[in-house]
Formats: sequence, structure tokens, C-alpha cells
Amino acid sequence: MRFVVTGLFLLLSASVFAQLEIDQPIMHNMVLQRGKPLILSGKALPSNTVKIHIAENKTYTTISDQKGFWKIEIPSHAASLKPFSLLVFTTTDSLQFKELLWGDVWVCTGQSNMEFALKSELHYQKELPIVTNQNIRVYNPVYIGKNRYANPYPDAISQSITPSNFYQGVWQTLDSISAPSFSAIGYYFAKIVAQKTGVPIGIINVSVGGSPIEAWMSKASLLSDAAFSKKINDSWLTNDYLPVWIRQRGKENIGLTNLNGNHAFKPAFLYDAAIVPLSKLKIAGILWYQGESNAQEMERVDEYAALQEKMIASYRSAWGLKNLPFYFVQISSIDSANYKSHHWQQFRAAQFDALLKGHHVGMAVSMDKGAKNDVHPTNKKDIAQRLASFALHDNYGFKNAATITKPIHVEHKNGFISISFNNRIQILDGAAPKGFSLDGIHEASYVIKDNKAIIKTPSKPELLYFGFAPYTSANLVDKEGNPIPAFILPVQ
Repeated sequence: MRFVVTGLFLLLSASVFAQLEIDQPIMHNMVLQRGKPLILSGKALPSNTVKIHIAENKTYTTISDQKGFWKIEIPSHAASLKPFSLLVFTTTDSLQFKELLWGDVWVCTGQSNMEFALKSELHYQKELPIVTNQNIRVYNPVYIGKNRYANPYPDAISQSITPSNFYQGVWQTLDSISAPSFSAIGYYFAKIVAQKTGVPIGIINVSVGGSPIEAWMSKASLLSDAAFSKKINDSWLTNDYLPVWIRQRGKENIGLTNLNGNHAFKPAFLYDAAIVPLSKLKIAGILWYQGESNAQEMERVDEYAALQEKMIASYRSAWGLKNLPFYFVQISSIDSANYKSHHWQQFRAAQFDALLKGHHVGMAVSMDKGAKNDVHPTNKKDIAQRLASFALHDNYGFKNAATITKPIHVEHKNGFISISFNNRIQILDGAAPKGFSLDGIHEASYVIKDNKAIIKTPSKPELLYFGFAPYTSANLVDKEGNPIPAFILPVQ
């Protein structure tokens, strides 16, 4: 038996001397995206007949060209709870993939709070025992350098880090073996959506702890902008246009003998390792939880919204889906006494700005679930529920409550600032109103009237802040109890 390596995945061929290859990341036990044509391609012997046989006794045929390239398009399928096999074959070779499902595929990306394992999550014990769910499949690959932290990489690791072999893993059914080490957010999201819709769900978790947004962006998208092009040069480890922390970790891991050496934090590396191969198959959407690595210097904070906007555009281009859903998490709360979170309030505001600029995007608020002295809050279930609410509302047509309540107008008139929201608002649990500031330092008292918050002030401030502290006590929520996102907006 031999293995044909294609990007993220290992594909098993049926012949020692096989000359049949497939370009797409197909594996046993995976979910294939429903409602979209499945386009498969690869290499075979030149001018050879290539066939694909799937369930329902359907066979699709083509002939490879003079260079051996072949391509077959399989029409879209509806969701199906009945597993099927897919066989690609010629007269001499074959590739078979078993226990596949048609359903929706969601990709989890970002850094450690997305990677955060279910077994460490606040509600994990209540999930036990985890019952096998054949209709939820997960892909949770191990990546090179995982859990090495500040330790130097052995030469064997440093020399083996390439996009094509960075991830190694297999698709699994969600069960008591696969669930504990899987992304807690991915687990709860899949469980909620599958239960509500009855559609099989495939979750791919390619998040990498500590990774900056630059690593998840294509080189082309960075080079297309005069400012961001400075992030791409021959020495990323000493490039002042990249976050300080990720360069320090890079130096600790791979040293300074190769200033442009491969590493998960290197600009465009994770895009090449994860997004490029995954984009060869259709998906339902992307879940993104990232930002802590880009929130430690104001230069990085100020550019984040524009970076995320370019990243989303490049993903939609890569998948050929102009409205590809992109749901992300506004970073949480943590005190700055023991963590470098001095700019987190500004960073959350930058994320809110990215929300306002985007289309087919949603932002889950997490600052009310923050841990005062831990950058990894353990309550991921509530965050997953908020992400799932976007999917259920926008992708699946459920008439659930508005997925986010946000300010739509800020005005100073007759000694009062009036902040209008798109839904009714209230104070959580009837406590004293908290969260607003007129200077980004001091708390400002306010009252609620229907869908407005009103602040008395004789003078007009330039900006209005909400959730203005790194560890905020803001307690303004909508009528469903969902927190209002942190923001900084000009006063009209």
C-alpha cells in the first residue's frame, strides 16, 4: 500500500504501484458538502478512462488528457443520513472512501480559544457520557510543533515544517474517543446545529494556538495592500510590522539561523497549509476565533479590521463563494494586571468595526464570559451557542431572535447622548447599569428606554465607549439576554 499526500490529508491507494491520484482532500468517514456540485480531479495514466462510482449505483466517467489530468463533476446532493462509499477507479488502480455523508461542513480556524479542548471546558462533565453520533463527523489533525510552546524545536521538526505535511489526522465519528480532545466550540456548535436541523455536520478544526491573523492570510492578499505588503519580506522573525509576541515565540522555537524559516506563525503559512487544500472542496461556512496575538500593540490593533476584511474576501475567492458565511468571536475579557491586555477594549472595537463593514458575517460576544486572570475562559458552550444562532438564523432559516443587537445611531442633543439600538435593550438581572464611558476611562451612568440608552452630559464628547475596560463589567443586554458587543463610536 502507498500513500498519496495531498495537502492536509493522506489518501490511501489500493495498489503498490498506483498511478491514480486525487487532488481533493477526501477521506473515510468525512462529510461532503450538500447542495453543491462535487468536483473531483487528479492524475492517472494518460488517455485513460477514469470512473467515479457513488451510492445509488451512479457512475460518472471521463478520460484523462495526454498529461494524465482528469476531472469529473458530480451533481449536488441533498443531505443524507445514510452513509455511502465513493470509488474512483481505472482499469488498473482504485481509490475507495467509505462511510461518507452528505451534509454541511464547517471549518474552525483561529488560535487557542478555538483550539481549546472540550475536556477542559466548563460544562464538560455534564456532557458525559458522550454518546456516539454517526451524523456528526470531526477532523482534528495534530500539527507540527503542537504543545511545544517556548521550547526550541528539534532539528527533525524544524526541517519538516512545510505546508504540505503540517497537519496529520483522520476523520472520525463524534464519540467518547474523538470528542474530549476536539475543539469545545466546534463540538457544541455541531451538536446544536445537528440537533436543530437534522442535517449531518462535519467539523474541521485547523486552529493553531497563538497564531496571528497574518498566518491565515494569503501572501497575495497581503501584497495587494501597500501597508500590509511590508509584512512579507525575507526575515519575518525580525519584521517590525508583525506582532512582537509571535516573533518572540518564533525565535524561541526555530532560532535565528534562518530568519525566514517555516513556522505556524509565519505570514501566509497556515493559509497555505490549511485554507488552500480545504478550498478544493465546498463548505457551509467558517468559524473564526482569533485576535489575542494581534491585540498587544496599538499598531496591530489599528490595522486588524482591514486585515480581517481582506482575509474574508480572499477566503470567499478561494472557495468561489461570494457570500461564504463567516462567523467570528469578539475576544473576551481579562484583567491587565497579569496579562498584556491593555489594548483589548480597542481591539474589541476594531472587531466590531469589522462586523459593520462585512456582509454575511456574524460576531459572537464573549466579554461577559471572560476570566479575570486567564486568557482561556472555560465557558465555550455559550459562545458556541451564539455562533450557532447565526448559522441557524442565516443558513438554515430558523426564525430565532436577532443574532446580534448593535447600536445604529449615537447623537448628542439638549444635554443628552442618545444611543439607539436595532432591538430593545435592558440591564442584566436588574443590576446597576455599567459599561458606557465618555472618555474611555471613567464609567458614565445611563438609563434605558425601550431601544435606547441615554446618558446625561452637558458637553458633547468626540467618542462614546462601551465595554471600555480590558476586563469589563458591562451588563447591557438585549431582550433575549444576549450581551451587547463592545464598541467605540463617534458622537453625532
